[in-house]
Amino acid sequence: NGSVRLAARWWISRGSDGVLLASPEASFSGPPVDEDAYEALVGAMSTVFGDLAQAIADSIRARAAGGS
Repeated sequence: NGSVRLAARWWISRGSDGVLLASPEASFSGPPVDEDAYEALVGAMSTVFGDLAQAIADSIRARAAGGS
């Protein structure tokens, strides 16, 4: 239907012993696109994956700063 959605969960663990520090999850939606517009669909997917990458970076930064 032209919607791009991504539901993701990731884990942040301590490198020295592998203890789980956090396991955030989030959902992301891209802008609606015409299903037949391949380039627009790929662009929407890229946007959604960029949002996921930013959320992961933010959660790592928050853990490093002592947050949750």
